[in-house]
Amino acid sequence: MKFKKGDIVEFQGAYSYSAKKGATAIVEEYYTGWDGEEYVKVKWIRNGLSGEQSDGGYSENYFIKVEEVSQQKEDRIFEENKKDMKFNFNEGKQRVIDMLEGHIEDFEFDMLQDVKMSIQDINKNTVDQIEDTIRTIKTNTNHCMKAIGKVQNSSTVAKILASMENTIYEGMEETVLAELFGLSSIARED
Repeated sequence: MKFKKGDIVEFQGAYSYSAKKGATAIVEEYYTGWDGEEYVKVKWIRNGLSGEQSDGGYSENYFIKVEEVSQQKEDRIFEENKKDMKFNFNEGKQRVIDMLEGHIEDFEFDMLQDVKMSIQDINKNTVDQIEDTIRTIKTNTNHCMKAIGKVQNSSTVAKILASMENTIYEGMEETVLAELFGLSSIARED
């Protein structure tokens, strides 16, 4: 078997198939035909060259491998770069804590600006608005302080991500991971 499940293969052309040479497909499985020949079941990638060709079984000889199974490829790249990777988990946790502390400070500053604006435009709701703002500051600070405590006690990346619950960073895994690993951004900007 020259292919593995998930490999991307390129059609080399054969007989009167509607798929043209260069069409690509994904290997789903191998099976042996009635004649004892090895066949590969593929799912065609609809890119114009595949035409109306049906997914299914074909002789493996009709294909060449274009790309390895993505997980194997990622594992190989990781192993090749492993020696260059330096990561200190405790330093990463401290970066996440610094991010949360910075958010507390920035949030308090922004909210106090709202208080100043409320004072300038005094009306019968001003006191209520200021009280709401103060409660919001306290709630945000409490959630962030709990998250900081959880991060300090975390022993895994998953626990650090889970500790972001009820903070502005809940659901912002890319941002948290970028801080944890010391990356400027792991999200691709388009």
